[in-house]
Amino acid sequence: MNDADDHVTVGGTLGINTNWVSEMTKGILEIKGDLLQYSGWNPGCFASGGDHKIILNGDKKQTVKMNGNTSTIGTLELKNTSKEGVFFDTSLTYADLITNNTVLNLPEGQKIGWTVNEETEEYDGDLTLVSGNLDLNGKKLIVHGDLIQKSGTVILNGGELVSRFSRKLEHPVSFGGIGRLGETAVAAVLN
Repeated sequence: MNDADDHVTVGGTLGINTNWVSEMTKGILEIKGDLLQYSGWNPGCFASGGDHKIILNGDKKQTVKMNGNTSTIGTLELKNTSKEGVFFDTSLTYADLITNNTVLNLPEGQKIGWTVNEETEEYDGDLTLVSGNLDLNGKKLIVHGDLIQKSGTVILNGGELVSRFSRKLEHPVSFGGIGRLGETAVAAVLN
């Protein structure tokens, strides 16, 4: 899909089984069922970016499962109308997420931004920011595990971020505001 007028609607599950890179840069792919990627030696073979959009618009629970964490989606829009919503069975990298108030279920330890409201908030285990803003709001966030930033923005906002193990940047991300990084948190991209 490389033309802005390209539009494909899949009335059920879309299963992708290839070892060759499928680059989609424009158009719209609507899926009413699950989005499942199966691949052998090349787990990053699914690549959607640029002005390409994937819309999940089923009326029952939809599952997204990608083989590996190197597949990418440009814009992912959720228009699922079921009370179960969309379930991400695996981690997913995307440039933009539009939820439209769809129920979104992420794997353990993954978050789509939030604002820290307690003076000191602690998170046990690895924490993965997959989208949105993590606003420290002048408070202190202690992560007892790895802090993995796949996408989104960590806004210090006068707060302090402490990761007991390491901070990993897995995707071009932004990191802004005035505050403090504690302990073993590593370099970040500053706005």
